[in-house]
Amino acid sequence: MRMPGLRVPLVLAALLLLPRLAAAQDDGPEQVAQRYFATMRAGDWRANAALMHPQALESFKAGFVRLAAPSEAAGALEAVFGVRNVAELQAVPAAELYERFMRKSVSESSGMQELFDTAEFQVVGHVAEGEETAHVVYRLRAVTEGMEVTRLAVITLRRHQGAWKVVLTGEVAGFPSVIAG
Repeated sequence: MRMPGLRVPLVLAALLLLPRLAAAQDDGPEQVAQRYFATMRAGDWRANAALMHPQALESFKAGFVRLAAPSEAAGALEAVFGVRNVAELQAVPAAELYERFMRKSVSESSGMQELFDTAEFQVVGHVAEGEETAHVVYRLRAVTEGMEVTRLAVITLRRHQGAWKVVLTGEVAGFPSVIAG
């Protein structure tokens, strides 16, 4: 069955959407890092998670599943992630688990909230490591607990399905281990 009246709207939609999709795919590691930092400052953890590499999010989730598995710390799971047990924790998509964790961590720590409220991220440049990995160098200026902090740091990005995605830093990736003590 032919639908000639539908062809023109579909072609127009494709012409309008393709440049946006292509632009998102063409963003370099520095632009992605800037968006990542902007979502952190805004406390938009869903958008922040969307800029992260799926393997990094899965690794983050796996760390908390390992931590919770032997203890069945139901109270902590409920307080941090809104789940009652490890089975429910495993059922939560990795990006959502990260979002819940970050929202809870920042909202309950006045120092973290102050840090994100005052943070200024200045991207200095990037160093490519082959075709699939880039290390973005940035300067962080922020105030935490009344002290100004300035730090030069690096964030790593890897390509995933044609787009640059942020890989978790060692501090965030290792957070479940730190909690376990």
